[in-house]
Amino acid sequence: MKSSISFHSSQNHLKRSILKAKKEDQKTKYHLHNFTRAYRSWLLPYIKSCLYTRQFRPILAFLYTDLNCNLECHYCYSRGKKISGMTMQVARDCVDWLSSIGCRVLAYMGGEPLVRKDFIIELTRYAAEKGFFVYLPTNGILLDESFIDDIGKAGVSAVNLAVDAVAPCEGLPKYFGRIRPQFEYLVEKQNQYGYITFFNINITPNNIDDVKELTETAHKYDIATDYHINEPPLIKYDTYQHEEDGAWITDKDVQTVRQDQYRRRGVAQQERHPVSRRAWSGRRHRAAGATAQDVRTHLSG
Repeated sequence: MKSSISFHSSQNHLKRSILKAKKEDQKTKYHLHNFTRAYRSWLLPYIKSCLYTRQFRPILAFLYTDLNCNLECHYCYSRGKKISGMTMQVARDCVDWLSSIGCRVLAYMGGEPLVRKDFIIELTRYAAEKGFFVYLPTNGILLDESFIDDIGKAGVSAVNLAVDAVAPCEGLPKYFGRIRPQFEYLVEKQNQYGYITFFNINITPNNIDDVKELTETAHKYDIATDYHINEPPLIKYDTYQHEEDGAWITDKDVQTVRQDQYRRRGVAQQERHPVSRRAWSGRRHRAAGATAQDVRTHLSG
């Protein structure tokens, strides 16, 4: 009986070891794949642009495929619902021209690119076949498993998932609870298709705590984060309706964030390297420009 239990335990341990080895191998291939792609699409074109300084050789190009959007964030003053999206012929011509001048990074912009899913899938496949690093930003609302598989097979390089809050919040409709199933499937398929997933978070006075929690969520899922600070538009838009509640960052909000950062860094540093008050006093003297002899005199006093 004991030998039978021991045998099954050994089998289970072997299966777990094989599964772990496969995952590690897949992860290694994933990182190697992204390193190679980054070298071809980012580093090599940059080096060439430095060598051929008299030529116009952009590293990165933004393609505004649609100005239409399925949401209305209070801080967004782009209104393009009545403007037609880019045609496939224009999009292909853009990719061909960018390819001819050495550009290899294509970033979609909007609006929300996924208001035309088939268009994005076809254009991504076309650009990826020409060696482009294709960057897809989306609020995630229109994501589904079928599209994630299709865009992964088409060769998308990075998916920038815009999310500003954890739960519903006035003026911030891009909250994590709304897209969690899509997000988890996106991360699950990341190694299989080779794309990079990361959060794009807009910082406003109304979501400081959410930004912290979303950052912790990103760490939990081992993905990167990208941050934007919202500022009011530089010009007046007649159609913009949130002049008073656009959630702009003010000087007061900046100071609040900085103070919190300093406090957190100080606590973390003290936890890692606990020191006496005298030592901290010595560091303050150094920061103020005191000489080593001044510090020694102070500490011996």
